[in-house]
Amino acid sequence: MTGIIQLTPEEFNQWPSQTKCCGKCAFRSGSEERADVWTLVRIQESGQDGQPFFCHETVPLHYQYVDDGTQSFRLCAGFNAHRRTGFENMLKLED
Repeated sequence: MTGIIQLTPEEFNQWPSQTKCCGKCAFRSGSEERADVWTLVRIQESGQDGQPFFCHETVPLHYQYVDDGTQSFRLCAGFNAHRRTGFENMLKLED
């Protein structure tokens, strides 16, 4: 047992997701994560392998956790958008 969550495409579509990217979203243009191509590749590969990427604001005990009374461990809105459209767009160079 690896302790890694893996979802089928159907499970991804049913898993709760954030409705919009938060201010510190890893998928926002100019984020630290997008500045490092290897981090992007790891995120892309994990998404293609069925591993979810949760919004840090929905992960209890994370220093930026926001208890808004909704379900914890919701998919990151940016991750979910890229997962649905294809991660290849994420790797394109930005102006």
